[in-house]
Amino acid sequence: MSEYVPITFEKRNLLEHLAQVIGDYPDRTAVVTADGTVRKTYGEIDRRANRLAHYLARLGVGKGDRVAIFQNNSWQYPEQYLAILKLGAICVPMNFRLKSPEALFILTESGAKALILESRYAAVFEPTLTYQLGVKHYLCTNGDAPEWAVDYETALAGEPEEAIESPDMTLDDILAICFTSGTTGLPKGSMATHRQIMTNFYGEMGNLIESTMLPDRGYHVVMMIIPVYHIAGIMTLYAGMRFGCTIVVSSDFVPEGFMQTVEREQVSLCYLVPIMFFFILHDPSFGKYDLSSLRFVPYGAMPMDPALLQDILKKFPPGIRYMDAFGSTEVCINIAKLPEDHDLTGSPEEVEKKIARLKSIGRPFRYGIESTILDPFGKEVPPGVVGEIASRGEKVTVGYWRNAEETARTIDRNGWFHTGDAGWMDEDGYVYFADRAKDMINRGGENIFPAEVERRLNQHPKILESAVFGVPDPAWGARVVAAVVLAPGQTAETVPAEELIGFCKEQVASYKAPSAIWYIDQLPRRFELGKVMRFMLRDEYMKKREDTVS
Repeated sequence: MSEYVPITFEKRNLLEHLAQVIGDYPDRTAVVTADGTVRKTYGEIDRRANRLAHYLARLGVGKGDRVAIFQNNSWQYPEQYLAILKLGAICVPMNFRLKSPEALFILTESGAKALILESRYAAVFEPTLTYQLGVKHYLCTNGDAPEWAVDYETALAGEPEEAIESPDMTLDDILAICFTSGTTGLPKGSMATHRQIMTNFYGEMGNLIESTMLPDRGYHVVMMIIPVYHIAGIMTLYAGMRFGCTIVVSSDFVPEGFMQTVEREQVSLCYLVPIMFFFILHDPSFGKYDLSSLRFVPYGAMPMDPALLQDILKKFPPGIRYMDAFGSTEVCINIAKLPEDHDLTGSPEEVEKKIARLKSIGRPFRYGIESTILDPFGKEVPPGVVGEIASRGEKVTVGYWRNAEETARTIDRNGWFHTGDAGWMDEDGYVYFADRAKDMINRGGENIFPAEVERRLNQHPKILESAVFGVPDPAWGARVVAAVVLAPGQTAETVPAEELIGFCKEQVASYKAPSAIWYIDQLPRRFELGKVMRFMLRDEYMKKREDTVS
């Protein structure tokens, strides 16, 4: 078991932290778009947040009510999160790539009273309007609002910019519900409290943020390029505001555009996914732009290939401190390779040992969280023995929204959150990832559960059953393959792969849909349980590589 260091909180809630920053730095730039066309100070976003809070309060939104947000990364995010926080309401960030049925499920499950959506995604919600949803109010940003929604800027313009009276909030109040993929194919709402989010401002992460600030500036310029519906994006936003940083908001990732923005805005902190490093290094413009302002670059959401990491350490500017962040929506970051683990200097023996440790996911964080490796009976295993990675403490979710059964299944009576990831710990406390349990597929940092894709595929009238699994992909980490058993009388000619893939994309986000269809006669099952043995399908497919669609 790792060492545990308790947290002493300086504030009663997150709003107190942000209010202090706004009071101390009202004229500092708080947010800027990646193209530099929009810039807002902390004072400006506070006044706009007050207007939004007044509007939502007039609609009946109060403490504990849920407000969903469905938009790409936007400069309005800071004011929206701040406004919801001022009301003591709960933010429900949604993946803007979801299709109507997926969005409908989250809106219904969360019981959202209001929805802020970007105009280009209005069509996603057109079908949901016929259902008796709890959502009564729609605000539309960045474009023409449909007739059933209110224009966002118009709504703000009619409200006062004076501060609204906030309800009393404690560390244990919920401030966000983050929906994550579920083992049954249905998303689960992980509840994030003030305590859980604020724990990340202390200890390892807080120290690294503060120690890597440029002395002559005294604060970071943070690039927010990870989608804000991800826990990494949420933490980038909250931490950026908590430490009085300037947040550069990017709505998409284009390698050359990223490097241009880093140079122009002097970005010093940015959370990246390993695939982004890959594209940056292989872009023809790499080396053309000055990236020397970068000081702290955490990365995560998918495994980092050790060879790619060594390439990064050689080719990116010196002086950057890296951190490999391993975690999930439910635990934020529980294990990490810290900057010192990226130092490959020393004697030949030391360097060899350090390179070998690059294959690990790091050592457990100590502040506000402890981690261990458990056997199937919930007992700790000795070093070197594979078990399930588990964590507990202030950084861990208190459970799933309105889902006591899943909460009890995931958090045991001793408070351990069972990650579903298999791994082992060496004698020095470094944890090595063995396998992703529960058959989850990680594609480019996005989690995909087979059951969700299978449920859609199996609705096709010409499919008898299907099984979805992931296979390695050199760029994206994994790609989705569907093994399909057709109904009697059907063949690959009567049911082409393109038809099945298109059918799937009508109801699930495109990145979840299979990129290859494998037609087989029957699915391999475990005799006593009838459970499909995906590992057998994966192994057989890797041998055959009979892709119908690449």
